[in-house]
Amino acid sequence: MGVTAGAETQHGGVKPAVFAGDELEFAVLAGETDGVEPALFGRAARGEEAFQILGLDRVEQHGRFAAEILCRCKYAEHGGRLSFPGTASYKCAGARSAIGEGPMGARYTLTIGSKNRSSWSLRPWLAMKTADIAFDEVLVPLDTAETKARILTRSPAGKVPALKIEENGASWTVWDSLAICETLAERHQEAGLWPENAGARAHARSITAEMHAGFPALRKALSMEIAARHPTPALDDQVQADIARIVAIWTEALAASKGNGGFLFGAFGIADAFYAPVVTRFETYGIHLPAVAQAYSQRVLALPAMHAWIAAAKAEVAT
Repeated sequence: MGVTAGAETQHGGVKPAVFAGDELEFAVLAGETDGVEPALFGRAARGEEAFQILGLDRVEQHGRFAAEILCRCKYAEHGGRLSFPGTASYKCAGARSAIGEGPMGARYTLTIGSKNRSSWSLRPWLAMKTADIAFDEVLVPLDTAETKARILTRSPAGKVPALKIEENGASWTVWDSLAICETLAERHQEAGLWPENAGARAHARSITAEMHAGFPALRKALSMEIAARHPTPALDDQVQADIARIVAIWTEALAASKGNGGFLFGAFGIADAFYAPVVTRFETYGIHLPAVAQAYSQRVLALPAMHAWIAAAKAEVAT
């Protein structure tokens, strides 16, 4: 069976926009097979997340059909039974969540290393900031006598970043930048951290994993040092091959997205966050890039969240 929400929507495949704080009216449209694929129902112009249909099943009670529906937004889960045919309505609970809170009151704490040098910390931090996912930040300065011990209290791997999630009286920790970003994408599907299209999503995951596991020559020769500017060093064949591969990755993804949104898969996402530290390395060491790659780099550096990270990195060095 199908459902629609709000008076604006017409049956025929148009996705309705359902906003936090709105009075919601769900109408059963037609009898179809039991269940429906979860669907993301648009976004509010105010930036508040839309509802997602988590479950919709046809049930029979006392000779009548009804729809059991479970919805989720950033703030809460909502459930109810709709008569068939007929309508039911309720209001989305809550306004924007407080700082550090995620879906359904979850609280996030992200432990990171020094902003001038911790490329792995930048990745989930930037993903969360650009997706407007609220979190508390704990910064552990790197290369001090206490660094390892302090990180071990927050991450069993003894490395940053680490994300602590507190929800419904329980808490757990996710470590490793890619594991953190995958967890956030799963929990915040409305944020679009991965592309919606399955093929583009597979492509984005592949190049993100390639960045996560690869390019050792580049990492060694061009270490992250955001606040510095160094002359371009002599680049051996392996480093040049790494740079060429990264430029090819960017060029291919940007061409496939046809420039929509300006980032690798249109809107900024996890793939962009994973290559953002490389953008800063190219800037630090004055690496010459083709025009398309250079323009992409400048768009990443122009992000407000990147401005904030870079300013903090420079402040670290100045103190």
